[in-house]
Amino acid sequence: METISKTRKGSLGLRQTVRAKGLGKGKTKKRTACPHRIAFLAQKFYPLLSKEHSELSDVKEITKGFYTSLENLCSCYGIVAERYKDLPYPLNIGKCFNVVSKSLEKLDSSVELRFLQDQKGKARLATVHSFSNGNTLFYLPTEIVFHLMANDLPTADLLLSVYSYLFRYVGIAHYGEKYSYLGGIYEMIEEMYLQEEDPDRDEEYYSYIIGHLEFIREQGAVCVAMLNEVAHVKEFEDRAKNYRPKNKMRRDFLQTARGFLKLFQEFPKRNIHDRICPLANDDDYNDSVIRVEQYLHFFWDFDCPVKQELMDYVNAELNECGQMEEPTTFQYFDIPQDGAHHEHDFEKRLCELLHELTDNLIDLKK
Repeated sequence: METISKTRKGSLGLRQTVRAKGLGKGKTKKRTACPHRIAFLAQKFYPLLSKEHSELSDVKEITKGFYTSLENLCSCYGIVAERYKDLPYPLNIGKCFNVVSKSLEKLDSSVELRFLQDQKGKARLATVHSFSNGNTLFYLPTEIVFHLMANDLPTADLLLSVYSYLFRYVGIAHYGEKYSYLGGIYEMIEEMYLQEEDPDRDEEYYSYIIGHLEFIREQGAVCVAMLNEVAHVKEFEDRAKNYRPKNKMRRDFLQTARGFLKLFQEFPKRNIHDRICPLANDDDYNDSVIRVEQYLHFFWDFDCPVKQELMDYVNAELNECGQMEEPTTFQYFDIPQDGAHHEHDFEKRLCELLHELTDNLIDLKK
């Protein structure tokens, strides 16, 4: 496993506009009484609504949605909020939102307050909670499947049940699939070696690397075909029940496999992508956001001779990203809530089991 760093940033700009009308100048014999010029400086010129934010134009609907959900939010969290009636729209809502957001952060720093509007124009407050995996890259080895099939078939069968569940149900990508993230990087590495024209290169090592890359490409396709077999998940429970571990390493693996089986039984339809929400809506999304398939993936092996090149490619690409796709839950307050609800039990247990499985596979390879 590897770790990656991430930063989050955002900005919001307000445009302030002042309009004035010219006055004609006439002759007067006597200066007329007028307010002191300081009175003009005391005037408040509020920002005008930009045409770029047409979603704010429905003042009545936006105001109703905000204050209705605000009342429900405050009731749920025990927050007292001021309405700032002395401020015009939308400054009153903005001020109230910022104050309530800070109050909520003091009560629960794991949630973020947002004011959302759906496609029908309905506006409401919501709390958002994202589950972080600790910036970990979970790359699961494929080679060990073939190693165990040749040396320990019962363990291989149980591992195939675990892997098939992760591949077919959880939605973890495999490098043997067409257009997969790591599959594409393996292809780039192979292309790099094929285009190498160094006259001093080690021809024996060069031939070995090219042969190895062709081999793992073929084995990747074979593994994907195996993981797609329905029988592996269908026989998951029987394999776990009948498995007889020979040593502590296999007992630990059995415990992890049972954990995945229980997770599958309790969340039979849950997929890691179900709660992923796009973090941006622009053409640069793939270049600025770390996607799920980039940190959850099957690869060839920990001891692969091109593993360093693989990780160099991955790190170079992911270090350019500022955000990371994470499972996210929303709790809307357009109706009264009986409490704060943000459940990430599936993601939390999956992450813990993937850590355990990685340790198990390293031990089983010894």
